[in-house]
Amino acid sequence: NGEILKVDKKEGWVIYSKITQSQTGFNTYDSVFVKLDNNKRAEYALHGTYSEYLDYDGNPKIEQTNMDYTAFIYDGDNYLTEIRSYATSDVNADPLYTEIRTISDGNIVNIVSSSDYKYSYTYNDQEYNASAEFCYEMPQNTQGLLTNNCLTLSNLVFMSEYLGERNKNNISGVVIERFHDIEYVEYANLSFEYT
Repeated sequence: NGEILKVDKKEGWVIYSKITQSQTGFNTYDSVFVKLDNNKRAEYALHGTYSEYLDYDGNPKIEQTNMDYTAFIYDGDNYLTEIRSYATSDVNADPLYTEIRTISDGNIVNIVSSSDYKYSYTYNDQEYNASAEFCYEMPQNTQGLLTNNCLTLSNLVFMSEYLGERNKNNISGVVIERFHDIEYVEYANLSFEYT
């Protein structure tokens, strides 16, 4: 969409930010502050949106319009196994969105989301190609449409280096199912080829 995502790295933090609206006397900023743990993994992310504008007297004002929180949970082998996203910075609230990931042989084989989608991945025997992360429906690129384009969740692909171990192999296919009534029903079946 033409927006520029700026990345800043500070001690223990990675900050992603962009201007989402800009006009004379009014700017809206969207920022994600990612806290890294001692293993350089994303521990949590704070997503804030704020507006900067001039009031009727011409004085500059800053107003926070959104603040949410995403937690990242890893297993003992350093794989991201759970994502919990909250519509507030209060981690005692119920998560707005969750993902549970199943790992087998160094690869993410299933993702089950609270938005009623399930992703089942198959793999080839080739060593993992990181550029594939940018393809739609890859494990770090499934959430944008499901979460109102939350800046954190819709940009996980840019945070991949901070999300623990990557897959061992390349994804050859994904079956996406959506929960309907009392069961999961196939929504899409995609195959991937690498050249």
